[in-house]
Amino acid sequence: MSEWGLFRRRFMRHRLAVGASLLLLLIAAAALFADRIAPYAFDAIDLPNRSKPPTLDGWHVFGTDKIGRDYFSRVLYGTRTSLLVAITVALLSTAIGTVVGAVAGYYRGWIDELLMRVTDFVLSLPFLAVLLVAAAYVGQGSPGRVAVILALLLWTNIARIVRGQYLSLREKEFVEAARALGATDARIIFRHILPNTLGPIIVNATLCVALAILLESTLSFLNFGIQPPNPALGKLIADGQGSMLTQWWLVTMPGLAIVAICLSINFVGDGLRDALDPAQAVR
Repeated sequence: MSEWGLFRRRFMRHRLAVGASLLLLLIAAAALFADRIAPYAFDAIDLPNRSKPPTLDGWHVFGTDKIGRDYFSRVLYGTRTSLLVAITVALLSTAIGTVVGAVAGYYRGWIDELLMRVTDFVLSLPFLAVLLVAAAYVGQGSPGRVAVILALLLWTNIARIVRGQYLSLREKEFVEAARALGATDARIIFRHILPNTLGPIIVNATLCVALAILLESTLSFLNFGIQPPNPALGKLIADGQGSMLTQWWLVTMPGLAIVAICLSINFVGDGLRDALDPAQAVR
């Protein structure tokens, strides 16, 4: 059986991961095609139907806010924004951490020492304080800028993981063979060793998406993240917290969306970890 076949077989055994994958794909597809699925524009105001609880009347299935905006539409568009930010964060932080960890683990010596001290410095920073200050002065409510800020603070974990993998793999026979054949360091690092570290990288990148969504929602909730007119799940919760006792759906619906996304990603991450672990291979 091919490696892909073994991977698929092991992943399919993880029923929670399979179910979570289907749910995550459904949520992502709904967010991606929000323009076609949403019954209303996310900023459309309908004063006669303001503060309406969830109902099929007018297809306000998530209710409306105090100025009549359809909350199902706003949650769809907010999910799109949050997922876009989270995926960007995962890609950027994984790229930065992979390069740093690969270079440090392969060369060792003073290069390893320098890069790991930089990593330790970033880890020692008061995370929330730095994040809030950076978001306030640099983010300016832009999804792209918020994503870059988060990525610059979240690459350290993957860097340590990749470094550990490279420290063990650099002495393997296939690396020595590549050196003997005259392969450059860059080719050895990215062509020969990197494919053997993709398992931990993929798992951590997946889990980074969930962490990024939680952090972006926290920033938006504290009014340091995504700003209007861009809808975001954390901002929707912040807007509805003042009337959550009388209009519970304003907090509950975007909150459930965050919980569903993060739980699904965590279950998928668990399934990927089990499927990519050689100890789980079918004998």
